[in-house]
Amino acid sequence: MVAIEAAHGSLPTLRLPHVKFARPLLPDECARVELEARDGDGERRWRFRVLREDGVLLASGEAAA
Repeated sequence: MVAIEAAHGSLPTLRLPHVKFARPLLPDECARVELEARDGDGERRWRFRVLREDGVLLASGEAAA
């Protein structure tokens, strides 16, 4: 949520209509968030992926405002 607002400014309440957790992020591991803006039914939407530093997928989903 912070990454979306940092990139797109303050938004109304964000929803997470779809989230899938694939693996845990363990202590001392680093991860990055990838965001992709999408068009959707009059809502602002973003697809996100959380990847461990070695590229392993930890979580993915969609946020909507």
